[in-house]
Amino acid sequence: MADQSISLRAKQKDIAITQAEVSRVQLRPAGNRRHGGWIGAAIGAGAGAGVGAGIAEGVATDFSNLRPVIIGVSAGLGALVGAAVGSVVGGRHTTIYTAK
Repeated sequence: MADQSISLRAKQKDIAITQAEVSRVQLRPAGNRRHGGWIGAAIGAGAGAGVGAGIAEGVATDFSNLRPVIIGVSAGLGALVGAAVGSVVGGRHTTIYTAK
């Protein structure tokens, strides 16, 4: 960062932005969004399997052969929701500059 501008490289192009136009500079760790998505998927799958087990427990005995299907579908849906939430929430940034 120079006295009057900040320089960065984006898509192999050098860009200079005047300091007056910059309010904050943040860094995002590489791969953090993907990592958060996997963690969210694992947590969501576990929670979904738990919910599915609770639902399957309440199923009448005539449909007891569907219990593994109910648990599996619930775990899959939980994993999808968890991955989406984890990829959004998992993107933590480190602030390296804030305008006065």
